[in-house]
Parts: sequence; C-alpha cells; structure tokens
Amino acid sequence: MRLRLLAVTVTLTLTLLLMPATALAQPVVPLLYHGNVTVGGTDAPAGTIISAEIEGEEIATSTTAEAGTYELDVGAHEGDVVILKVDGVEGGQTTHPDPKTAFEVVLDLSVPEPLTAEAGGPYSGTAGTAISLSGSASGGTAPYTYAWDLDNDGEYDDATGDSPSHTWATAGDYTISLEVTDDASATATDTATVEIKTTGPVYTYIPPPAPEIETNLFGTEAGFSIGDDGEILETIEATSEDGTLTITIPEGTKALDKDGDPLETLEAVVDESPPDPPEDAHIIGLAYNFGPDGATFDPPLTLTFTYDPDALPEGVSEEDLVIAFYDEETGAWVEFEGVVDTENHTITVLVSHFTTFAVIGTVVIPEEEVPEPLSPPSFQVSNLVVTPDEVEIGEDIEISVRVRNTGDLSGTYLLQLDINGEVVQTKQVALDGQGSITVPMIVSAEAAGVYNVIIDDLSGTFTVTSVVEPVLLSAAEFNVSNLSITPAEVETGETVNVSVLAANTGATEGTLTLILKVSGILVTTRDITLDGGDSQNVTFTHSEGIAGDYIVDVNGQQSEFTVKVAEEEESETNGVQWPLVGGIIGAAVVVAGLLAYMAISRRRATQ
Repeated sequence: MRLRLLAVTVTLTLTLLLMPATALAQPVVPLLYHGNVTVGGTDAPAGTIISAEIEGEEIATSTTAEAGTYELDVGAHEGDVVILKVDGVEGGQTTHPDPKTAFEVVLDLSVPEPLTAEAGGPYSGTAGTAISLSGSASGGTAPYTYAWDLDNDGEYDDATGDSPSHTWATAGDYTISLEVTDDASATATDTATVEIKTTGPVYTYIPPPAPEIETNLFGTEAGFSIGDDGEILETIEATSEDGTLTITIPEGTKALDKDGDPLETLEAVVDESPPDPPEDAHIIGLAYNFGPDGATFDPPLTLTFTYDPDALPEGVSEEDLVIAFYDEETGAWVEFEGVVDTENHTITVLVSHFTTFAVIGTVVIPEEEVPEPLSPPSFQVSNLVVTPDEVEIGEDIEISVRVRNTGDLSGTYLLQLDINGEVVQTKQVALDGQGSITVPMIVSAEAAGVYNVIIDDLSGTFTVTSVVEPVLLSAAEFNVSNLSITPAEVETGETVNVSVLAANTGATEGTLTLILKVSGILVTTRDITLDGGDSQNVTFTHSEGIAGDYIVDVNGQQSEFTVKVAEEEESETNGVQWPLVGGIIGAAVVVAGLLAYMAISRRRATQ
C-alpha cells in the first residue's frame, strides 16, 4: 500500500514539473491609459494619433475621438518605462504598473506646437549687391538653429543664423531654403524666392488699397480684397488646423451680409458644443460654425471635408456619409446634396449661406446582424463657464458645465457645485446613452471678494465687487424767455413771427409744451424735447384780419403787435357817394309810408 501511494505521489510531481508553462500562466490583462492631451497649451483636436513605445518599439496606438482627451490600451509590461507620443512627439512617460493591482493609468500628455520655419521674402535686389535675409521659427522647443541652402543644391551648408546676407553675381530668379532645428532635434523647412536684376534700383507701383474683408478662418487672420458691390477680388482658400476641412471662395463671388451690403468679416471656428445628431447617427470629426449669420454667396462657395475611413464608427459606411447644416428654426440637421469620393476620402458640397456644418454618418445595422451589447453609463464633465466673471453684490452669476454620457445606456449623475470649499448646490442629471447637456447653476454672493468655483475636477473663479450707488440726476426743468415779435406793425392779413427761447435747466431729458395765445385766445401749441442743459429757439407765425392792437402770450412771456387797415380798403371807403346813398334811403322811406297809408284806407273802406 505504501509503495502504491509513493508511486502516485511521484507521478503527480512529475506531471506538474513537465506541464507547459503556458498552461499555468495568468492571462494578459491590458491596462487602459487615459487622460487629457494638449498641443501648445490647447486641446489636441480629434484625430490626433497617440502611440506608446518601450525602448523605441511601438507597442500600441490609437486615435483621439474627442478634442483634448485620449484612451489607449497597453498590454502587460510590468516595470518597463512606457513613453507616450502625440503625433510622434513625446508627451509623457511612466513606469508600467503591475496589471494584477492596477487596471488603469491616468497620465496627461502635453507637447508644444509643431515646429515651423519661415524663410521670409520674397527678396529682390541687384547683381553684386548683398541682400539681407530674415528667417524665423515658432513652435517646437527653443532654442533654434538655422541653416540655409542658397544655391538650391539640397544642402543646407551656405549660411547659418536667422539673419545672414548673401550676394548673387548674376541676374535671375532664385529659390532659397531654410532649415530650422529645435532643441529636441525636430526640424522644419521653408522656401522663399529671390529676384536679382542687373543694375539700378527697383521701383514697384503699389496701388491704393481696395476695401478688404477681414477673415478669421480656423484661427488664421487675414484680409482679402472685396469690391464695393461685394465681389470677391481674389480667391479665398483656407484649411482647418487638422486638415479635415477646406473652404474655397472663388474670385468673382458676390459675398453679402444679411442686409445685402458687402461682407466685412468672415469667420470659421470649431463648434465645441454642436447640436446632437439625429438618432442612430454620429458627427464625424469636428463640426464648424461659419459666420456672420445670414451671409450669402453667389455663386455658392465650396466646402470639402476629409475623413479617415478607419476612424468611422462601426456600422457607418463611406457611401452613407453626408454634409449637413443645422437649421435653427426647425431645430434639425438638414442634409446637402454632395459628392462623396471614396477613393480620396472627401465629401464636397456647394453652400450659399453660413451656419453650423458637419459630416453626419448614420449607423446601418443589417437585419441579420446582432448589435453589440450596450455599454453601461459613463459620464464626463467638461467646459466649465462662469458668466459674468465680475458682478456686484447680490447680482446673479451663471455657472455651467457640459455633461456627456459616453455609455450606451441611460443613467444619472450628481453634480456638486463647490464655492470656496463649501458645497452650495447640487443637481441630478439624467442622460440617455451618448447624450450630452449643458447644466446651468445660478448663484449670488452677499460679500465682495474673489470666489473659487469647483465642479468635479474643473475649476474657475469670479469676482464680487461692492455696489456703487448711482448718481441721481435732477429732473427736467424748463425756462421760456426772449419773446420777440417781428414786425411789430403789419397790415390786415400780413404775418408776424413770434419767437421765444426755450431752455431745459435740469439734468435729464424732458418735453415742454409751448402755448401761443393772442389777446387771451388759444391759437396753437407745440411740444419740444430737450436734453438736460440744452436750449432751442422756437418760432410761431400768425396773422389777423381786423385792425387793432393784439397782446401775445407764450407760456407767460408777453408782448404786442399792431394791425392797420390796408391802403386799398381805405381808398375804397373814401370813394363812397354819400348824398346819393342818402337820397335812395329817403325815397325808400316815402314809398314805404305811401304803401302803409293805402293799406289802412282800404281796410276802412271795407268796414
């Protein structure tokens, strides 16, 4: 019995010793690296490539889906130093933890703006005369070194420094190149042209500047010529910083604002909080807001969006992509008729007005396809805004954040508003899967000072100042003076001018009613409005048809004028034949007496 037990024990021991190591190994559990990512101090755009390296070997890569954040699954590399790069530039590093005890690594990444070189120019001069060159650099990591290729042989060995000089012996057109290297060994190049003439100075006629349309397209400010009738005098073309959108306005296009006047400004910026897309649809890449609102273009301008087919959400095909604009009146996205080029991965449309534009992709699930299980709710809080950032005591302040449910299922999230270390307000937010909402909170303060605001890991400040008592202005008060009548004597039917000086001696605007009376009879009234401290001469016109003296009264100011009989009336009166008139009256009296006598006699005869 003991021998049999010993044999079993030996057999089990050998079996365990000879078993392959893979049969006992734990499964590899990848770790999720995630955090914020910035380029030059601003959020990295969607589509930025994040990669992880160990000892120069790339072990994982991903593309950001939203501006400013990233996620990257990295396998088990316990104890190794993992370097994370943003579009090929190191943005941070850490030691990979033990996957048995850690499930995620939070690491914020930051890289400077990409290095750019500027060769200056164009340059011009004469043969045999030295020309000063001017180079510059931006982005990358300072300090910079400069190397020039002045003979176009591809070698940057002809000059160094940012401001060298060079002499060309013969006339002609030359191309020069500048190579800039930063402190991190990154390089950038740029070219410029040089025109060399034989001898003598070069005079250039510079015409007077035409009216310009000021543009701010994707963060780049410029000016372009525009005619008095709104016609663009030179082609305008600009591409977004991430290279996904190109706008082209051809020369000859009429660009007018909402009032029909030539366009003065033109703007294209990323819409950080675009309206939600239709159900079962996604906004592909970034949405862009074009302004000013109401601007029109004839003929339509061209928008060309570029997309990455590998970054399309599952279920969205290239053929089903559309460019849409958001209709503020209907609150819905409206599709354009455009051209999808699946070979070059572009979508092109013609638009005649400005609003918010985006590429929309709709998920199409085949009937036989079983959808993936829905992910649980997961919330992100971003875009803390404090408006206004300075108020007086007791005035309201709106503090808002953007809450997004990145999961597929609906859920709730509790927001807590912390001011100066104290929770002053909470809000329960309910969101459907993939939904987002801006949540406002209204607060006020009863004491002056600077207040620190915290919601989740976002922070901001606002300032409260003491109330400034308003200065009370005196009410409007009026004075009427300087009554004058010209002329002071007129004939019947002729017009006199009645003038007074009205003054507002108060501090605020007011209205005065001037009342014109002639010999106690109301003739007319007139209302005038004066700012505080202003005065105004007011004139009335008046005429009378009967001779006599008349007293004029305007708001208590009195004077008089005289009306005489016109000379024609006097002459007519003086020409009457009074004896003839008396004879006619006497004859009429005699005839009336005779008729009365005859009537009385006839009455007596009948009696």
